[in-house]
Amino acid sequence: MTRLTHLTSRNFLIALHDVLATTAALFAAFYVRFEGGDGFFQRLPVLFQILPYFLALSVVVFFLFNLTTTKWRFISLPDALNIIRAATVLTL
Repeated sequence: MTRLTHLTSRNFLIALHDVLATTAALFAAFYVRFEGGDGFFQRLPVLFQILPYFLALSVVVFFLFNLTTTKWRFISLPDALNIIRAATVLTL
């Protein structure tokens, strides 16, 4: 794991991108799960209450699994396994 003192502005931009992608994925998952319409819009207040905590947790999980500190030119099998592990932790 990389220490916080070794993080660069590039790492913070990667983390920001990951947070935005996580937000979009969460809204898309809610939309698909509750079939758009009224079910989705009725649950939006709950989503907005949960969202800040979930995003904070996702930043910590992404950092612990080294997703914000690796170079993403090409993806390798260990990188793919880290992504699956992080997604599994966030899903639980």
